[in-house]
Amino acid sequence: KNKYLLEANLRNDAVSNFAPDKRNGYFPSISLGWNIEKEEWFKVSFIQELKIRASWGELGEYRGVSNYAYLSLVPPVGGYSFNGTLVGGAATTRMPSYSIVWQTNKLTDVGLDASIFNNKLSITFDYFIKDNINQLGSLPLVSFSGLSQPIGNPYSIRNQGWELGTSYQNRDHKFQYGIGINLTHITNKVTDIKGLTILNGIYAYKEGLPAKMYRLYQVEGIFQSQTEIASANAGSGGVYQTNTTGPGDLKYKDVSCPNGKPDGKIPDADRVLMGRPF
Repeated sequence: KNKYLLEANLRNDAVSNFAPDKRNGYFPSISLGWNIEKEEWFKVSFIQELKIRASWGELGEYRGVSNYAYLSLVPPVGGYSFNGTLVGGAATTRMPSYSIVWQTNKLTDVGLDASIFNNKLSITFDYFIKDNINQLGSLPLVSFSGLSQPIGNPYSIRNQGWELGTSYQNRDHKFQYGIGINLTHITNKVTDIKGLTILNGIYAYKEGLPAKMYRLYQVEGIFQSQTEIASANAGSGGVYQTNTTGPGDLKYKDVSCPNGKPDGKIPDADRVLMGRPF
């Protein structure tokens, strides 16, 4: 009894945040388990539980998507002058996201559970791959549009790793205690970004690299004097960094400009990808 475990599910979710033809999402899942210690041929006295399990499943997510995000709404906005009188108005303030769809979180997991020494020592191990397909996020939009950034499905991300948990419980004596240890290792990368590189402030998303890479200036030294700053400004034909740069400030490296060659200035194009938030 309970040697073999099987469970399967199919979800059908629908929300009005998406367009009518993209509103429904179907998300299946299945899990399997094998309690090896229940087999008649298993005769290891100090092992009370030994289970191998595997699961695969999908879940939908729409977090961050506002109601009716696919519509071009015209809400009331601040007043404007009409014939010398301040009157109310209405305008489109948000770019509609008609093509937005469910974010699908696909998780594959293989694990092992064991209890030994009269259930005093428990061990759990999991290896997992989680794919966030069509991840929800802000889409780039030129600032002079006057509209807020629309929400879309700009990329897909994979999180992959393992987790090991152990605990020891001793309740045989008047002094009872428990000890637990958890170890986790996880890697992260963008698996699909539709051939683009998305820049969002100091962060960047690029296929094959970890998600949310930092875009930072490379430091090559510290300005020692006003003379050194003046020399850098002269070489740039204007201002090398900023008008407020002074002795003691970091000196950033002139990496490139839009044509791919150093130009003696430090614009946003001189930022390079380095490091990650986690």
